[in-house]
Amino acid sequence: MGLSVTAYENVDFDSYMDDNELSDEQRDECYDTMHLLSNGYEPLGQSDGIDTGFYNVGNYSKSFSGAYSGHKHFRSSLTNFLYEVDFGTEPGQFFEFILDEDGDVKRGYKKSPFIELFLFSDCEGFIGPKTSAKLHEDFVSYGVEFKEYLENSEKYIGHAKDMYLEKYNNWLEAFQVASNNGFVDFH
Repeated sequence: MGLSVTAYENVDFDSYMDDNELSDEQRDECYDTMHLLSNGYEPLGQSDGIDTGFYNVGNYSKSFSGAYSGHKHFRSSLTNFLYEVDFGTEPGQFFEFILDEDGDVKRGYKKSPFIELFLFSDCEGFIGPKTSAKLHEDFVSYGVEFKEYLENSEKYIGHAKDMYLEKYNNWLEAFQVASNNGFVDFH
């Protein structure tokens, strides 16, 4: 089982159809012609207020997939990078550093780089256009530093460095696409 990520742009959000209000026949027709968005774990409101339901999306613009474990390891490489670059904390302390005792993001860290990707389900849900634009800015801002971090790090061997850089670029492109009135869908 793996994670598939698809980014869409220029979505017709006015085409919304509430899944709960459809007959079985209407639902089957919507599955054939529309895309069902379902919210997952999103403690920072990553769906940008877009309702769960069916939408006309046209063609996807960016898609990639991989193992859940690969996504987990990529996010770990990104948090390791941020430990050293932005927070100056030791690896393993990232979430203890930004979360309070209730598991909520501490005040002042809600705009932290990549936070919306770190605190999000790794298997379901979607990220809306506003959050995608913010994440795209994060990926653009840290791209050169992340590449240098991977190149100079002794934590990662050759193929892992290439794989994480490829994943970084996939996310950068996906969030760029979705920031154009779209979304990034995790399934």
